[in-house]
Amino acid sequence: MELERVIRKETTVDAGVAEVWDAWTTPTGVRTFFAPDARLELSIGGPYELLFDQEQEPGKQGSEGCRVLSYLPHQMLSFDWNAPPQFPAIREQRTWVVVQLADKGIIARSTSPKVLAEEAPKAYKDIETVIDTVHKAGISLKVARMVPMGVVKG
Repeated sequence: MELERVIRKETTVDAGVAEVWDAWTTPTGVRTFFAPDARLELSIGGPYELLFDQEQEPGKQGSEGCRVLSYLPHQMLSFDWNAPPQFPAIREQRTWVVVQLADKGIIARSTSPKVLAEEAPKAYKDIETVIDTVHKAGISLKVARMVPMGVVKG
C-alpha cells in the first residue's frame, strides 16, 4: 500500500485577488512574501525559481529548475517544487503545488506520495512559526493563506 501525505494550509488576506495574483506570479510580488529573489516567467514550462540564498553556487540557491505547470489568470497557478539544496537525496524528486485564488482568500493545496512522506518532513520547518517570525520581524507581510491539495513526485 502506497502512503500519501497531504499538506494543507489556508489563509485569508486583506487584499484583492489581482494583488495576490501579482504576489504569486511576478518576481516583484514573490519578493514581498516568499523569497529574496526569483526567476519567474508566467508561461507553461516557464521558470518558477525562488532564490533564498544567492551567495551559494547556482543549483544551491533555492528552487532552481522548478517550472510553471499551468495557470488561469487571477484564478489558479500550479508549479512543480523540489526539496531544499541541503537535502540532495530528495532534491531531484518533484512535487507540485496548486494555488487557487478566491474572493475570500487564497487556497493552495498540495499532496505527496510515499517518498515525500518518508523523507521530506526533515526538510521543512513548522510553517506557522516561520510565517509569524518573518511577519513580526517586519521582513515580510502575511499576504495569503494556502491549503495544499496535491503534490506529485516523479
